[in-house]
Amino acid sequence: MKFLEAYAELLLEVGIGLQKGQNLHVTTEPYHVDFALLLEKIAYEKGARFVRLEFLHPKSKLYRANYSDKAYLDYVPRFIKDESISRVEEDWALIKIGGLEDPYALNDMDQTNHGITHSADMVYKQHYMKARMAGICTWCIGNMPTPGWAQQILGGEADEANKEKLWELMVPILRLDTPDPVQSWLENSSTIQKRAAILNNYELEYLHFEGPGSDLKVYLTDYSRFIGGAQKAKNGSIFIPNLPTEEFFTTPDFRKTHGRIAVTRPVEVLNTQVHGAWFVFEKGRVINYGADKGKEQLDAFFAIDEKARYLGEVALVDIHSPIYQSGQVFHDILYDENAACHIALGRGIGMAMPEVQHRSREELEAVGYNHSILHTDFMVGSEQISVTGYSRRGECIEIIKNGAFCVG
Repeated sequence: MKFLEAYAELLLEVGIGLQKGQNLHVTTEPYHVDFALLLEKIAYEKGARFVRLEFLHPKSKLYRANYSDKAYLDYVPRFIKDESISRVEEDWALIKIGGLEDPYALNDMDQTNHGITHSADMVYKQHYMKARMAGICTWCIGNMPTPGWAQQILGGEADEANKEKLWELMVPILRLDTPDPVQSWLENSSTIQKRAAILNNYELEYLHFEGPGSDLKVYLTDYSRFIGGAQKAKNGSIFIPNLPTEEFFTTPDFRKTHGRIAVTRPVEVLNTQVHGAWFVFEKGRVINYGADKGKEQLDAFFAIDEKARYLGEVALVDIHSPIYQSGQVFHDILYDENAACHIALGRGIGMAMPEVQHRSREELEAVGYNHSILHTDFMVGSEQISVTGYSRRGECIEIIKNGAFCVG
C-alpha cells in the first residue's frame, strides 16, 4: 500500500509529537506487526529513547471471559498498576493502531464476565488513563485496514483487493494525498480550534439537540471549555489524540442532562456492535434506554459502573466532515465519532476543564466532573439534527442546522 511511511510519519509527528529521548508504547493486533515495526524504526530515527511494541489479540479477551474460573476474573497482576504509574512518571507516549482482523471475533463473548475483567483492569490503569484525559501524556489512536474490516464496511470478500479499496477510502480522509499531510492536519486543527473559541466566548449554559427521536439538553459546567484539534501536553509537545479528527468537544455537567437522544450510527460497546440505541436522561442519569440490536451490551456496560449512566463528553461535528461525506459507516469509533456529533457516557475529559482539571477528585465532582472508569462515545448527529446553544447571558446561538455548522 502507498503512503504507509507518510502515515507513520504523521502519527509520530502530529499524532504524538514525539520528542527526542522520549519513550514510545505501540499497541495493536498481531495482524499489524509490519506497520508497528515501521513505526518503531522511524521512531528510533527520530530519537526515541525506547520503543515497546505490544501485540494484543482480541480472542485473549474472549477466552478469559468464556473459560476462566470466575474466582479469577477480577485478578490483575501488580505489574499492570506499576506500568500505569511508570508511564506517567517517565513521560511515555502511546500510539494505538486499530483495525480489527476479525470484526466478529468477540460476538460470543460472555459479557458479564468481560465486564468484571474490564472493570478490574481499568481500576489498575486509572492513573495513566487520568493522565491521558488531562493531556499530561501524549497519545494518538489511528487505524490500519484489514480484509475483515473492509468486508464489514464495503461488503464483498475479506481479501487483499477489498483491503486495498478500504485503504484508498482512508487515504483522503487522513489527508495523506495532500502535498504536506502534516501541514494539512495543522490547518484543519486551526479551523477546529477557531470554532471552539467562538463557542467558548459565548459562555454557554447548555446545548439543545433536536431531531427525529431526539430532544436533549446538555448542560455545561462553569469550567467547561470546548477544545479540539492539536493539544499541548505538559512536556510541551503538540499532539492530536485521534487521526483522523474532525470534532471539538467539552465535558458537561454530569448531573444535569435532561431529555431523550437517538443514536444515529452503530456503536461498539464492550467489543460488540449496538445498533439503534436510544437513551432518556433525567437529572443527568440514564433512566431508560433501548436498542434495536445489542441492548444486552448496554445492560452489561451499565452494570460495570453506575457513573457510566452519566455523560462525560459532548462533541460537535458537522456533515462536511470527510468521513460523513464518504457515505460510509465504518463500524469503528475512531472514524464514526468524527463523522457526526456525539455524546460519551462515562468519564469526563480533564483537558476540557483546564482551570480545574488538577483539583482533587472531590472538588472536581463538586463542579460536575464525571469520574467513571468507563468512556464510550455514541453518535447522535445527522443531516436531520440541529444544535442550539443558550448562553448564561440569555443569548440563543444557532450552532448546527440540519447537520451543518452555522458558526466559524
